Amino acid sequence: MRKSTTDLSDSELLTLKCIWDAGRDLSAAEIRTSLKDNYDKAWEPPTVCTFLARIESKGYISVRRKPRGTGKGYLYHPLMDEAAYREQLQKKLMDAWFDGSISRFVETYLGSEKISEEEAGRLKELVSGLK
Repeated sequence: MRKSTTDLSDSELLTLKCIWDAGRDLSAAEIRTSLKDNYDKAWEPPTVCTFLARIESKGYISVRRKPRGTGKGYLYHPLMDEAAYREQLQKKLMDAWFDGSISRFVETYLGSEKISEEEAGRLKELVSGLK
């Protein structure tokens, strides 16, 4: 399967996740700190800026200058929230690998993974709620 030009790499996704987790616009320095503190990624400033530029070019964030009096630099703002991104990713996965079939996905997952009785009960509740 060919990678779309809007797909995020794992590193880009971690970078974007820092902004989502903060719940506010962040500077590159704040993102770099979050990457180190939360994901043990000690990336250099140019690396983080490269990821931010790529994420912006893919349409997931916008960039604006910091307001006067708050220092130099830029703030990064997500254009899509995490739930919408997750939904988009799930749909893409379902369409590409399971022909849009949730039952094929569940069958494949359950064939390769063990689930707890609690998870099995929750799945039953979800399915019965659809009827």
